Amino acid sequence: MAHNVTHGTDIRTGQATVVKNGIDAGSGFGKINIRDASDVILATIVLPKPSTSQSGAVLTALGVPLAFTGTANGTATKADIVDSDDTKIVAGTCGMTDCDFTIDNDSITIGQTGSLTGLTYTAPV
Repeated sequence: MAHNVTHGTDIRTGQATVVKNGIDAGSGFGKINIRDASDVILATIVLPKPSTSQSGAVLTALGVPLAFTGTANGTATKADIVDSDDTKIVAGTCGMTDCDFTIDNDSITIGQTGSLTGLTYTAPV
C-alpha cells in the first residue's frame, strides 16, 4: 500500500519556523558544515543572526554569498546546519549545481577560499 501523507500549509509553515528558530536558538551563531562523503568537515561557515528569511514554508539564507576557508582537503558532497551548540538542525546535498547547499567550488583544499552561493529550505509537503 502506498503512503501519500501530506501536510497542510499551516503545518508546513510551522515546520519551517521550527527549523529557523532552531538555527538561531543558541546564544551564539548557527553554522554550516561542508562535508565530504566520509563526513570530514572541509569548511565551516558562521551564519548571520537571523540566519534566514521566511516566506510561508520556505526559508532563504541571509547574507549570501557567505565566505568560507577550507580546513581540510576533499570533495564536498553534503552539508549540515547546526546551532551554536553543534546540534544538527538540517542536512542535505552540497555541490556546485542541483543540490541543497550550492557552493562555487566543490573541490576544497586547506586555506582555499570559497562561497556558499545559495541555500533554500522548503518544508516537506
